[in-house]
Amino acid sequence: MTTSREIAAVSFDFFNTLATHRHDRGRGALVMEYFRTHGWESSPWEHAALYDIFAVHGHEFVPTMCGVELKEFSARVARTLFHRLQVAVDHSAADTHGVELWRILGPEHLAPFPESATVLGELRAAGYRLAVVSNWQHGLSAFCHALGFGSQLEVVVASAEIGAAKPDGRIFAEACRQLGLPPDRILHVGDSEADDIASAHAAGLKALWLRRDLKRAASSGEVRSLSDLHTHLAAR
Repeated sequence: MTTSREIAAVSFDFFNTLATHRHDRGRGALVMEYFRTHGWESSPWEHAALYDIFAVHGHEFVPTMCGVELKEFSARVARTLFHRLQVAVDHSAADTHGVELWRILGPEHLAPFPESATVLGELRAAGYRLAVVSNWQHGLSAFCHALGFGSQLEVVVASAEIGAAKPDGRIFAEACRQLGLPPDRILHVGDSEADDIASAHAAGLKALWLRRDLKRAASSGEVRSLSDLHTHLAAR
């Protein structure tokens, strides 16, 4: 849907903008704790392991998986995890532990912010085209659907899938290409000053800094909640 307004589309960072950890620790810390609980030795955790695992399995994940299909998928993920981290356990353990490990690695580990789905729905209803532009692994679109807001998004660009991560401007250029819009008609919203705000501006997009922990009133170019987007866009 096109619009005569200055801003025709809004793109969002994913992590800590639309969704965050459901627990107080990340996936790596929880995976290592799981290994220790079961007495399994392994190589140290590397964040790159997530990218390697999802490069293999991200395209396989479907949010509607259940039963046998989910168990078989989770076992494949666990085997790749065991191999990647050199876990000292018979890989047949993947059949027993796969589902629990997927609960750590998959979207169930995350929780959308309370306002995310509502704000995306309202923006979509108002005629804005919506995208996610994020430094994330393969399969991000499926994560968005599993978290309940994927149907509102027209475009999902994950760094792993295009080979460029913020602050590299190519990730924003890809979002512009898929949306078919010039960068100055897109507003990017994110929580990182360097990766979201500065890099979006450098790529020619408008940008809005989401600062949920801000103790003072938000200044121009800032919002304290996604719910404040309506006011910001109306002011434009």
